[in-house]
Formats: sequence, C-alpha cells, structure tokens
Amino acid sequence: MPSIRRCLLSLSMVAAALTPGRGEAQQSPPLAPQPWQDSWFWGAYGGGTSLRTNVARVTAPTAGVDWFITRRAVALHLFAEQATFTGSSQLSIAGMASPRLVSIADLRRVGFGVTMLSPGAGSFKPYAELGYSLNLLGSATDSVRSYATTAQRDSVNSAINAAKSSGKLFGSVGAMIMVGQWAPYAQATLMPTKGTGSSLINGDGVGYMVSLGLRYNFGRSSDKIF
Repeated sequence: MPSIRRCLLSLSMVAAALTPGRGEAQQSPPLAPQPWQDSWFWGAYGGGTSLRTNVARVTAPTAGVDWFITRRAVALHLFAEQATFTGSSQLSIAGMASPRLVSIADLRRVGFGVTMLSPGAGSFKPYAELGYSLNLLGSATDSVRSYATTAQRDSVNSAINAAKSSGKLFGSVGAMIMVGQWAPYAQATLMPTKGTGSSLINGDGVGYMVSLGLRYNFGRSSDKIF
C-alpha cells in the first residue's frame, strides 16, 4: 500500500511541523505590564519646605504640580512648585565692606529629575531620584535702603536681582502605591543651600522638602520619549 504509507508519512511530517519543540514548549510567556509601567501620570501635592539662608532658617508650606512618565525601571519627573514665606538673607556685593541685608519672600522651583524605580511589591513602588531645579525667589529687596551714591544704589539692586535665581542639584526618595488609576505618594527631598554669596539661598547645610500628593494615570504611552 504505497499510497497509504505516503499519506501517513505526510501526516506525520505536518504534525511534527505544528508541534512545538521542547525549548519552545518550556518557554515562559512574556510578563504582563505592571499598572505603573509605561504610563503618564499627572499629579498635585502639598507639603513643606525648610531652607537655610546665611541669616536664618525659614520654614514654609509648599504646593505644586508634577508630571511623571514611567518605564519599567526608570521615570522622567517634571514639576513646578511654590513655597510661601517671608525671611531675610545677606548678600556680598563688590565694592562694599560688609554684606547687605536683604528681605526675601516666596520661592518658586521648576525642575526635572531622573527617577529609578525599585522592583517594589505588587502595586507599591519605592523610588530614588536625582534632579536639577531652577529656584526663583518671588521678591528680594534691600533692607537697608541707604546709599552713598546713585551708582551704589543701582549696583546693589542689580546684584540683588541677579541673586534671586539659582540652579541647584537635589536628591529625593519616595514611594507611590497604585489604587486603580490613582497613585497617592510621599516624597522627601534634600537640596544643598550652602552658597558662595552669589545666591540669596546661601545658608550652610541643606534645604529640606517633604510632600504628600496624588497622581492620576491618564493611560499607557506607546510612544517612547526616553
């Protein structure tokens, strides 16, 4: 029965082609994306800021908004915030024998951070962040307001205006937890405030920021930004 043998041989070849090999059968399925992964989060937060100038430490309430774009093990974090306070600092000015006392108020920070996401347990996601922020005082005015000449007045005001803004590195640690599309989180930040006199945020040591916030996952991103 040559025809029957040929038919059985053909069927056995088709079956062998359709049956996965041993390595393929044992291969694990791809891991399902986690709820925090490849997502776009918008958030708002409140907290407190404690900064040291070279005159005194100021402590103030803080409010801000942020944008958190996640991948599997890293995230891009953008934020803008304001701390509301009144305080004082000193500024060294060229041509003047002693530092000038300056009244300062409010601090606006706009910045970004690269966030490393730890493996975490389930929906709980701890993270660490390194970033850079532009720090701009809301106002800064000469407290003395006494000048030998008009040129000295202009020099003092020019130096104060230049010292209102400064860029600084910062480090943060935090954690968020997924609850459906929502992600409440807590974060603590350290920012060096020791300066050389060219900034009005120039105290010894570091500044501290703590925040509690809520982010909302607006959906997964199919486009790679980074």
